[in-house]
Amino acid sequence: MRDTLTATPARTQVPIRHLTGPRALDRDLIEYLLARAAAFEQGMAMETAPLSGRLLATVFYEPSTRTRFSFEAAMHRLGGQVLSAEKRDTGFVCGEGGIAGGCRPRHRRYADAIVLRHPEVGSAERAARVAPVPVINAGDGPGDHPTQALLDLYTIKKELGRLDHLRIGLAGDLRNGRTVRSLARCSRASRGMSWY
Repeated sequence: MRDTLTATPARTQVPIRHLTGPRALDRDLIEYLLARAAAFEQGMAMETAPLSGRLLATVFYEPSTRTRFSFEAAMHRLGGQVLSAEKRDTGFVCGEGGIAGGCRPRHRRYADAIVLRHPEVGSAERAARVAPVPVINAGDGPGDHPTQALLDLYTIKKELGRLDHLRIGLAGDLRNGRTVRSLARCSRASRGMSWY
């Protein structure tokens, strides 16, 4: 994902990397993302705007102001801009072909990446199969929420100093809790974490 979004527009040979679920994350990528987040939190000066000239589309079929604002704020802080659509105005995204049809514009790309929140499990996967740009899953029904899992891992590492050799209890709606499910699935990528 980092190579795809930060690549120059002319560099089309870079393969598209989607973040549709925890399976897209391995230990090295998790560690890289957590280290970058820590650097930003500690006030790392941005001498350049790495995403200048880039557009992020936040497409939310379900409301979530906190999640949408976190993506939009991050994009602005990295020098990019945001196109935002919510359920009431996503007709241009859906189109006649549903999510898959809307993520495959016929004439031009509107954005360099799509953040999608949708009530149907697997919607981000379906969008990623046809999207000409990276798709980031911001919650797909009771399916996955990989970016929330990354935030949870960041908090665990920040508070405890490590991700390895921990015993973590998960509580709540385990059947429909996409954040809990995604965090548990990330434990496979973060070898050494144990869950009960």
